[in-house]
Amino acid sequence: MKLSEVDKTYKFVSADNQKDLVLFDVLNKPFSLHGMFYEEGKFKRLPLSVAKTVSDGVVVLHSIPAGGRVKFKTNSQTVALFIEYEPYAYSNQPISASAGFDIFADGKHVKSVFQNLPNSGVFEKVEKFSSYATFKNKKFREITVYFPIYSRVRRVMVGIKENSEAKESKDYKDIPPIVYYGSSITQGCCSSKPSTIYEGFIERWTKTDFINFGFAGNCRGEKNIVDYISKINMSAFILDYDYNSTSVEQLNQTHYNCYKTVREMHPNIPIIMLSRPEAHKCDESIKKRDVIKNTYLRSLDEGDKKTAFIDGHKIFGKNDADVCTVEGCHPTDLGFYKMAKKIYKVLSSFDEFKV
Repeated sequence: MKLSEVDKTYKFVSADNQKDLVLFDVLNKPFSLHGMFYEEGKFKRLPLSVAKTVSDGVVVLHSIPAGGRVKFKTNSQTVALFIEYEPYAYSNQPISASAGFDIFADGKHVKSVFQNLPNSGVFEKVEKFSSYATFKNKKFREITVYFPIYSRVRRVMVGIKENSEAKESKDYKDIPPIVYYGSSITQGCCSSKPSTIYEGFIERWTKTDFINFGFAGNCRGEKNIVDYISKINMSAFILDYDYNSTSVEQLNQTHYNCYKTVREMHPNIPIIMLSRPEAHKCDESIKKRDVIKNTYLRSLDEGDKKTAFIDGHKIFGKNDADVCTVEGCHPTDLGFYKMAKKIYKVLSSFDEFKV
């Protein structure tokens, strides 16, 4: 099937010299969606019906597929992407992450896919572009495509060479996903690529699917979204919304309830609580850290043996802590890597994730 037969409006940016491609819509088998679903013409992390019950901010952010992935297996020497989306160029983040895609093969980065955009964005403007990755030999590879951190994606088609095959990916362990709930840090703000958010590192190290419920500036432990998350089948829960709580008092009012709501629905999964990753302590961060630690200590008093606490002030360590954030808040790739290492170490202490 030729691209012109599918959609004559696509503008080729870098795939125009690729011939004899067979096109597939990623919504169909053998392609699989992870950390997202398709609703109302967009890839989303949260149903609109749920987002409306939480906040206006979550309504805006629910249709951004940060952390979302498409997986498949192919022996094609070319993997092309044909994309229709509403790009958003976030000022603190490279376009390669805020409005770009990553292609991985067998767990290794192959290519970052993005187009040049002005240093500001509006969701309403729909753009179409294409790009591709090539391989030296024809053998089956596990392909993962990571979706943007701050853009809405309407449609993605994959092109592979004629006489090649696309199969279902078998890359993940046969366990439920890890679920993350948190701030813009959890969403992946300021990473250089969609794959370098801390959840992405843990995903590749553990071979475990994940769902990213990081909603920038809008994770405050609200009952409606916590109730929704608690009903998801999960293998572990990472609780990370320190920064978005409006005050120490507000965090104190919601944090234990957030933990307890998930625990009651999932009595046997690991639950890891962490405070904000911060190289320089301030009075507020210390007080919020103590609220989170108190939830952990209370869980121990109640006999919960599957919880853990990570002190965010210790995540970046002493070496190069000054280059672990962009502006003192959002991690650089180094900061995300250090976050991932800390969480992975704790996660690996539980039987389900022991290496």
